[in-house]
Amino acid sequence: MTLELLFPLLGLLLIALGWPMAARRVRPNRWYGLRVPATFADAHVWYEANAVAGRDMMALGAVLALVALALPS
Repeated sequence: MTLELLFPLLGLLLIALGWPMAARRVRPNRWYGLRVPATFADAHVWYEANAVAGRDMMALGAVLALVALALPS
């Protein structure tokens, strides 16, 4: 796979992984999400912090995909 496809696909992967977090669909767990002691201490903090992290992850993915497609190869 060439880098011309790898970086846009990575951006789409970040968007796909961030969507459930931003939509507050990820329950507290050990594997997926923003996993720090403060988020494990309170469920409300978990969902709020993961919503922000998910939105940021989706924004990063969109920027990465757009820049990778816009730059000349």
